[in-house]
Amino acid sequence: AWYTTQLKFDHELENYFPKDDRALAFNEFFREQLEPDDNFLLVAIKSHRGIFDHSFLQEFQQLTLACKDLPHVVGVNALTNMGQLIKSPLGMLKIPLIHIRNPGQYASDSTKILRDERYVGRFISKDAKTLTIILKTESHLSQDQAQELNGRLFDLLGGYAFDSYHVAGKLNTQAFFVQKIQHEMRLYTVLSGLLVLLILTIIFRKFWPVVIAFSSVLIGLTLFLGILGMMGKPLNLMSSLFPTLMLVVGMSDVIHILSKYIDELEKGLPAREAMLVTIKEIGWATFLTSLTTAIGFGALLTSKITPIREFGVISAMGVFIAYTTVITFTTAMLVNFDRPQLVAAGNATRRWPDLMQSIYAYVKTRQPGILWISLLVFAGSMLGGSLLSTNTHLLSDIPEDDQPRADFQFFERELAGVRSFEMAVIAQNGHKINELEILREIEKVAQYLNGLAPIDGTYSTAMIYKSLNQIYGGGHYDQYRLPSSQEKIDAFEKMNANRQSIAFKVLMSDDKQYGRISAKIQDIGSSNIAELNKQINQWVSRNTDTEKVRFKITGTALLVDKNNDYLRKSLFNGLALAFFVVSLLMAILFRNIKMVVISLVPNIIPLLVAGAIMGIAGIELKASTSIIFTVAFGIAVDDTIHFLSKFKLSLNKGHTVDEAIKQTFSETGKALCLTTIILFFGFLILLFSDFNGTFYIGLLVSITLLSALFTDLTLLPVLLYRLFKKPKKPGDSKITPG
Repeated sequence: AWYTTQLKFDHELENYFPKDDRALAFNEFFREQLEPDDNFLLVAIKSHRGIFDHSFLQEFQQLTLACKDLPHVVGVNALTNMGQLIKSPLGMLKIPLIHIRNPGQYASDSTKILRDERYVGRFISKDAKTLTIILKTESHLSQDQAQELNGRLFDLLGGYAFDSYHVAGKLNTQAFFVQKIQHEMRLYTVLSGLLVLLILTIIFRKFWPVVIAFSSVLIGLTLFLGILGMMGKPLNLMSSLFPTLMLVVGMSDVIHILSKYIDELEKGLPAREAMLVTIKEIGWATFLTSLTTAIGFGALLTSKITPIREFGVISAMGVFIAYTTVITFTTAMLVNFDRPQLVAAGNATRRWPDLMQSIYAYVKTRQPGILWISLLVFAGSMLGGSLLSTNTHLLSDIPEDDQPRADFQFFERELAGVRSFEMAVIAQNGHKINELEILREIEKVAQYLNGLAPIDGTYSTAMIYKSLNQIYGGGHYDQYRLPSSQEKIDAFEKMNANRQSIAFKVLMSDDKQYGRISAKIQDIGSSNIAELNKQINQWVSRNTDTEKVRFKITGTALLVDKNNDYLRKSLFNGLALAFFVVSLLMAILFRNIKMVVISLVPNIIPLLVAGAIMGIAGIELKASTSIIFTVAFGIAVDDTIHFLSKFKLSLNKGHTVDEAIKQTFSETGKALCLTTIILFFGFLILLFSDFNGTFYIGLLVSITLLSALFTDLTLLPVLLYRLFKKPKKPGDSKITPG
């Protein structure tokens, strides 16, 4: 319990990149050659009257100066503190881009700024109603440092009376995610606990079974979170699922043990004998269901994305912590109570046998119809699943009305955007980036990118030398072009040796072997951007001299998009692994290949139903939603194992197939329904999440588990009838299993 207070929270975007990916390796190498261009926070200030207003500009300038005192900020750039350098007979002069104290020059300042590609989209909107402050931050800030900067920035902005302001950047998004994760962890723990308590009270209506069951899952959750705290493992976005997962999975084990124990007490057995029978028949089956649930989570190890792998391993560990708690603490507590202390008078659970027998009778007489309906659901789900989309968007996990999403959309609507497009420029065969012929190639590519609709605000190494040509050409805008000769380039560099700005370090390496083309791109979806990147690469290969210079798309955004390829592969690999291991387990346990088929078929259909819902509803397959299928399969197959285990026990006692199925409905059907109800409502709690990915996990896993219950109570017994029941021969008194 003490270690739960030591839990830490983290949300590093880089953690979601595959560690052995070549694109990641190149991106890290490239960032070592040039200063990273993503250590920035963007602050946009809106003025409905237009930014060329004396009082607005004065206040904006005050904010710009105040931003320099923020913690972990190493540079502040805005139009109000930027100037244009001009070489004059008196030396180098810096002319302000905006003459704040001289409103008479606002018109000429506006004209000059709005025609300059270096400023429009990045520092000022095209309608001249928004100005941007770019804060350059220290590299590799910790979560605490990022949250400190974020909090101080918003406190500072709150002290001004601007029409509106918007903040965007990696640090802002990470700070938002960490706060949300902490909030949702607390929320889910409370809601899951209340839900479990409510359901237990409704089911048992007796003090002691409610107390014992609730204590069991609470102890299991505390042990689990305490171990994570002791390990020092930081929790990320996916970790917010842990409280719900532990409570509902633990409660499923408790219900099976408690229901069986009460059934044995009702047969007149003493407490200890009743518990021995319970552990023998249900304890082993519960272990198997815990194992298959852990297998479902463990299958996530096939993913190359670290947080998903860690989620799988930690969840599998949690499943066994929950099982161990139930099989020790719960059973030890229960043997101290007899039937009157555990079962309320006139308990509603007495109605369960009648309900189960009604379902049994329906299934027995409607076998062909159930098979046809299952086949139609299978076909329809396959069709719906074919619509499944992997065209993910950068902030699609965040709801539309949350501030980071609204800010992100503001930058896309009013300015160049937030999402980066980055292209590495690599000089080849002894050439240098600052050679005129190389700069012309860079300028050619930059102009091509500028002409693409989703791309805006392009910066390139060529802009450095275009700016130098303007500086030493009298400051006239028509001089903003590449120098006409290599001699001029060399002269400009020599004269400017002591004045190299941040742009030099960001756009060109010290050894002049690497350059950068940087831009902003609209978040049109990962699949669409992948097609655009393919188009760009084809154009570059046809229209540039690759013997002299090579262009390679790189950057954080590219790595985010590449994750989708890994998600598809890891999803199918994970499911295949889960199917294989569960099949192997079923073959060992039942020693009958028919049981392997029977155990898988009723659980494949619910997964296909979930995929169809995602496809039809347009729910994106991404890091957060990719775990739905393996998690749902691992949990859903539990009911199948309980049903088949009881069926096998009945057969071993000499019952016919029909008698075994009937007895399985009577003794196991109730527990299956109760555990599914708990799991269903437990995962529905995730609908309270502000993260769309978590919301969809709650919705789809709940639907999958409910679908699995229906197939287990309908299709599964039909398959048992069809695959095990032999025709009667004359003189046979029983139908024996195959």
